[in-house]
Amino acid sequence: YLRGLRTALAAHITGRDYDVHRLIAHYTAQIDRILTALYRHTITNPAIRLYAIGGYGRGEHFPASDTDILILAPDDSTAADHAQIETYIAQLWQLGLDISQHVHHDRDLNAAASADTDLLTALLENRQLAGAPHPIDPARPPLIARTAYIRAKQQEQRARDAKQERLGQLEPNLKNSSGGLRDEHMITWLSAYCYHDHSHASLIAKNLMTPGESAGLHESRDALWRIRFALHLGGARQKNTLDFEQQKRLAATFGY
Repeated sequence: YLRGLRTALAAHITGRDYDVHRLIAHYTAQIDRILTALYRHTITNPAIRLYAIGGYGRGEHFPASDTDILILAPDDSTAADHAQIETYIAQLWQLGLDISQHVHHDRDLNAAASADTDLLTALLENRQLAGAPHPIDPARPPLIARTAYIRAKQQEQRARDAKQERLGQLEPNLKNSSGGLRDEHMITWLSAYCYHDHSHASLIAKNLMTPGESAGLHESRDALWRIRFALHLGGARQKNTLDFEQQKRLAATFGY
């Protein structure tokens, strides 16, 4: 099914201005359907909750990306509950999904996220897919001080930029290179954690960004999305690196 889905999506990549938003939304919705259907088939305790997190959680699931999920088990979960969770994850892998799973008890989640800013950031973008309704918001109240979160993300960005600078820019990484998608994500994360706003509205209201800058960011993001989505469906060895071979292929696809 996944192979056929990806083939069908690839057929819609026509020219450099194709509707990448529609394709991403469709692919994300199909993965949602798979995960929720398998949950209903495998998990019998509704207190075991399933969430999409990270890029998948924010509705930006690309075909070759990991499927990031959180499974929250109740504190009184049984051995049978955990056996079902293990079966569920194994079946997702058997379906051909690259699953990146986080499994926690309710009582442990806040401590785990406080100690791991990557997990905390992923939780900022959670969507509950199944189980008894239970909203998660690591920014209300903030699990760590906002200043500590900002410093951690700044250090992460500096380390990422330094690594990419060593690798060079002739074959850019669409996600991690300077000016790549991670830089756009960083703005959203800081706004979400500090102002509880996943858009640019609060940043604009506080004169931290102009409407023109916001529009320019969205335009640049969409261009990177089109390249990355096509890259993922073209059998690239590295799913985020625009190497010389893929540059030639995509240039032809986009009519350059």
